[in-house]
Formats: sequence, structure tokens, C-alpha cells
Amino acid sequence: MQVGASLITVPAILESNDPLPVWRKFFRRGLEVAVASIITSTAAGVTCFVKKGMGMENIGFLAAGILSFGILPYTIVMMKPMNDRLLGMKLNEEVKTVKPYVTTWGNRHWIRTITGIIVFAITVFKIGQS
Repeated sequence: MQVGASLITVPAILESNDPLPVWRKFFRRGLEVAVASIITSTAAGVTCFVKKGMGMENIGFLAAGILSFGILPYTIVMMKPMNDRLLGMKLNEEVKTVKPYVTTWGNRHWIRTITGIIVFAITVFKIGQS
């Protein structure tokens, strides 16, 4: 989801004639998936670390779980203010006012995307070692 949001959805929202309602729909639909993804990937990383043995040879699973969880405070500190601003705008807000906020939101979202890619890579690497 993160890669698709960063590479496809945000640019499409920015090309829209009325980006605010499009961003809001994307945000509301993606919110539950994002929360579920953070919880699932964090739990999976920690569970693999515990089940496979809590030694240094399995520390990658723990690192993946911690990185996944780290997306949550980043989201609260860096993304939530943008979310609140975009959700607080009036639907008839001018496009030139909305687009800079969506652009900033998209740029900040890249951190979540890159973190997700790193977590995925660590997990695949560790599974391949098993």
C-alpha cells in the first residue's frame, strides 16, 4: 500500500481538479489498512524473533518489528498535523491552497514508504536465511 500511495495515488490526487475530496477519500479508506498493517507487521516481527529464538541470529526479525512500530510515532508527530489541516479545510477551498499541503503530506509519506520497504527487505532476508 505504501509504495502505491507514494508512486500512484498522491501524484494522481495532485493532478486532480479538486484534490481535497480525493485526498480525504483516500485517507479515510487507507487509515484502517495503515493501522492494521502497522499492528500486523510489528506483531509478526516480534513473534518471529521470540518463536525462532531470541538470539542475535534472529535480531533482524526484532529490528523489522521495531521499525514497523516506529512508523506510528512518526505518523503522529509528522503526518497527523497535515492530516488535521487537510481534514479541517472547507471542501470549496481553492486548489492552490490545498495542493501544497497534499504535496507536503506526500513527501512525508515517503518516509513511511521507505521504512516499509526496509522492513519487507529485512523480513525476506531473514526468512531466506531460515
